[in-house]
Amino acid sequence: MSEAHEVGLGLAARGVHVISVDYRRVPPWSPFRKPRPGVLPGVRFPVPLDDAIAAFKAVALSESASGQQSSRVALGGASAGACLAAAATWDLSKGRERPTSLILAYPTVHAQLPRMRPELTKKLRTFRGLWQFTPATVERMNRNYAGSLAAMTDPRAFPGGADLSHFPSTLILNAEYDSLRASGDAFASELALHNVPIENEYMPGTRHGFLNKPGTAGMIAGLDRIASWLLASPRSA
Repeated sequence: MSEAHEVGLGLAARGVHVISVDYRRVPPWSPFRKPRPGVLPGVRFPVPLDDAIAAFKAVALSESASGQQSSRVALGGASAGACLAAAATWDLSKGRERPTSLILAYPTVHAQLPRMRPELTKKLRTFRGLWQFTPATVERMNRNYAGSLAAMTDPRAFPGGADLSHFPSTLILNAEYDSLRASGDAFASELALHNVPIENEYMPGTRHGFLNKPGTAGMIAGLDRIASWLLASPRSA
């Protein structure tokens, strides 16, 4: 996807050392079909998370073996990938090898979509077709990933609402017209309550997935902001 490949190329062109990794994905889901009860078969949580954590540890160990500062490894993702990045950070946050900074693009990190602010609700009502993710859609999407009702309450699946006190400096880039902004906004507030350095920003005029649209103003602005944030201090590489 451009959201991974083109983003990686774009950040590399801006001076950021990027390692883009793959992970096993859950089966396709339908926003109109309720998941089957019980434990869903196939690849589900925690398989994708375990892949992401293994990739991060491999990179951190490689940096350490080469004499580099392993703590200068950032972690990031977009949309559902942002949830994986945040969940991996939560899992790694108390260990020896952990990210020093975190970048989340239009993230969905809560099992249930948080209540939207009135300003966001008004924006979504103004533009037809922008209500991509209703609370019911988010619940079905997350249930498809979790694979069971028990996993829906596991912070390793959805870290929103968990203890975030060990999180590193975090940049959240939300789309202006996106119902999932409710999750990004809530997560930013939760991080702030735990005194985590957090910058929560909206990319003007964008919709969900703006980093998946090469050449557009929203993607270019998003890449510029991520690169400038990463390169502004030695917190990450």
